[in-house]
Amino acid sequence: MTRARELWIFFVAVFLWTWGIAAVMVLAPEWVEATFGPMSASQPLFVAAVYAPSLLGIVFTVIFEGREGLSRLAARLNPFRVHWPWYVIVVVGMLLLSAISGLVAWLVGDARPGFAGWGALLAALTVMFVQEPGPIGEELGWRGFALPRLLDQFSPRLAGLILGVIWAVWHLPAFFISGAPQESLALPLFLVGAVALSILATWVFVKTSGSVLVSILLHRMANGANDLTLTRFEAFAVGLTLIAVALWWSKALTERAPAAARHEVVDSPES
Repeated sequence: MTRARELWIFFVAVFLWTWGIAAVMVLAPEWVEATFGPMSASQPLFVAAVYAPSLLGIVFTVIFEGREGLSRLAARLNPFRVHWPWYVIVVVGMLLLSAISGLVAWLVGDARPGFAGWGALLAALTVMFVQEPGPIGEELGWRGFALPRLLDQFSPRLAGLILGVIWAVWHLPAFFISGAPQESLALPLFLVGAVALSILATWVFVKTSGSVLVSILLHRMANGANDLTLTRFEAFAVGLTLIAVALWWSKALTERAPAAARHEVVDSPES
């Protein structure tokens, strides 16, 4: 079976799983709340829906590539195969992007940004990794399984754009579930922001030779940076989009991704 067909099977399965659960949550909210508790990011049924990409990414890796493929996927989580500055770049970079976006919005009349404190930052990098299902629940699928296969067929910028559109559409049901984290967000800006984040994540993925661990960290910081800088999501989404546009028109995403990002996993860290 070709890797392109593997991708189609993965995407269809992820949508069937997540949207099937979402349909139950939309059509029978009283039963869902009585059975699984009030809607929140930690509600078991919501977590099950969000974890579809990572769980299916692992399952299909085993089916299509066997134990060797699973070892390669696990190697993408190795923290020592990436030089440490990348962890700093991702954390500080997302905080700066959020803060600068908030400052620009403040200059045109929005609320003034700030800093939630070092304790909140520590919690964002530790406790929230477990409490928030998105980064771990999604990235082994989107960036661990799907992105390397897209990079086999397309340039990084096209791969990031395609995955971003799919990723954004996959989130749509959350906007129709009462109490879901996305319910209060502006849908058009969220969709654009998801595509923009996918393009940025693709650049980071390629530069770190396919590190899923760094992708998880980027996802976590994208979700939590605004809470730390007290910046509104809409301002952050605009700033993220501008970064993605700059990357799109630069040469950074036009060259073919290295083999380590596409399929093979090397042991030594890349700069």
